[in-house]
Amino acid sequence: MLKKDYSNVIILFLFLFLLFILCYPTFVISEVETALITFITKYFPAVFPIYIITDLFIYYHFPEKVARVCDKLFQKVFHCNGMGAFVLFLSMVSGFPSGAKYTKELLDRKMISSHMANYLITFTHFSNPLFILGTCFLITHNKRLTIFILISHFLANFIIAFIIRPKVIERTKIPTYSKDSDFITTLSSSIFKTFRLMFLILGTSILFFVLSGVLFKIISFRGSFLITGLLEVTKGISHIPQSLSPLLQGMIILLFLSFGSLSIHMQVLSIISNSPILYRNFLLSRISQVGISIFLFYLFFSFL
Repeated sequence: MLKKDYSNVIILFLFLFLLFILCYPTFVISEVETALITFITKYFPAVFPIYIITDLFIYYHFPEKVARVCDKLFQKVFHCNGMGAFVLFLSMVSGFPSGAKYTKELLDRKMISSHMANYLITFTHFSNPLFILGTCFLITHNKRLTIFILISHFLANFIIAFIIRPKVIERTKIPTYSKDSDFITTLSSSIFKTFRLMFLILGTSILFFVLSGVLFKIISFRGSFLITGLLEVTKGISHIPQSLSPLLQGMIILLFLSFGSLSIHMQVLSIISNSPILYRNFLLSRISQVGISIFLFYLFFSFL
């Protein structure tokens, strides 16, 4: 069967987007500036050092050391070897799209199998905890509610990991240490690699930030912030109306965080391209995470 050609649709969309930019240049410039300021002042300082350090961790065999410590636990709980512990723990600290980043890097270095990589991609989608405790608190103005959001978002991933864990325990041999490169060469490589990832994240963030702003300007109905949030997480959360009930605010925040927005999905697609990691697994897991996290939040809100 021949693949459908969507080129005409894409060209039409790009033409309309370009036409809007030409008609409202001041608005578009303002949106780009906001996206840049958000990235430079909030995202970049928080994750750039972490990505360099974790890349150095990989070079100097920290994943193997973590794997040896966590191997028995991960075999028992997740039916995979301890290499997944490195990806899981660091994705929880760094936030998305680091789960895809670390999974792909370990796969490229043949530290994990493609089967394990496709499993890890399903439950290593975490928002940065500082973002939830900071930015989401500004919306809810309720510390306890924000903690419920954080727990629901994180716990949903663990539930997914347990439900879809492989039936057969993967006992892949943990790789032995290889010869290290000198530190200066390794550091330079890590910096260049991290900058390349930062530019990818910045580019997609600006594109979807502007696109969400355009739609928010054109489509002005009460629930338009939902479309905005599904395009770009940060902007969607910032546009949640204060008039909504705390329960509804929390559910909408979890919808944006757990799905991840099309901007995050585009970043993940770019990271896992040219690899056996299937985007379908990531997408289906995000849809599942939305449902599970909202259900957990409702339980916390109702009973606690």
